[in-house]
Amino acid sequence: MEEVFGETMCETWYHLVDAVMAGEDTFACPDQHTYDWVMGQFPERCFPVLTELIDYAYDREHSVVDGVASFTWLVPPEEAAVRIAEFADEIEGILNDALEDDYSDFEKALALYDYFSTHYEYDYETYERMYKEYVEDVKSITFFNEGMGVCQEISTAYSYLLMQAGVEATTMMGLDHQWSYVRIDGHNYHIDPTFGISTKGSLA
Repeated sequence: MEEVFGETMCETWYHLVDAVMAGEDTFACPDQHTYDWVMGQFPERCFPVLTELIDYAYDREHSVVDGVASFTWLVPPEEAAVRIAEFADEIEGILNDALEDDYSDFEKALALYDYFSTHYEYDYETYERMYKEYVEDVKSITFFNEGMGVCQEISTAYSYLLMQAGVEATTMMGLDHQWSYVRIDGHNYHIDPTFGISTKGSLA
């Protein structure tokens, strides 16, 4: 993430997470451009449950004043803390089920791929709807909550779990499809967990 977005945006993201965990609604942010990218890109990729808990400031055009940014709580901070803890327990449970302590990064990627193929389903109904209308709730947290999803949700969830397991990962998109992009032993790989879910027992 830092290679793509830069050190300033990553530091600002940490400020946002610190604010959320403290139940606050402001955080240090240098400018509006950084705010828009951090609020728009980082929660879904790096802390999926936040997409259900916070949103942009009401006055988005003036959300950064003198190096301080604000955001809006979608639920009370106390409720958010409970949901964050529940999400953390869920993620820890998945990783404990799928991985062993001595797994290499390659083994982690393969084990989570296999876990996805046997524990989750492809959401064909949402896939069909997306070609007819705008579908708002295409998020990785929906995938974790419902156990099914489309490629955007699946690949983001897979990459997120890899990151939580200590493997560098993000997503890439092209030709109406999204997949995971993973760094293992200094080499970058394209991995498509959606293929594993929709074609059981296959590798991609």
